[in-house]
Amino acid sequence: MTDPDAPTNLTASALRQASTSEATADDLTEDAATLRQLAEDLRGKFDGDTPAIAEAWAELAAGLDDLAAAGEMQVAANRRIAAGWT
Repeated sequence: MTDPDAPTNLTASALRQASTSEATADDLTEDAATLRQLAEDLRGKFDGDTPAIAEAWAELAAGLDDLAAAGEMQVAANRRIAAGWT
């Protein structure tokens, strides 16, 4: 007789999906932190340049912040997906 508590193929698949979603979330968390650090490093670094150059670098820093925020939203979504699989 089959053990009713043994994981089924569907359960095993769900656990793999949850694990993958969590791993992706972890990677995205690291990426977002890196982007935020790059943005911080850029801020103020080029203030001595012409206003146009300083503004361009500030815009790049803001864009990196936006990318980090998008990554953090994806992290939240991946964690919800992982929770849904388990």
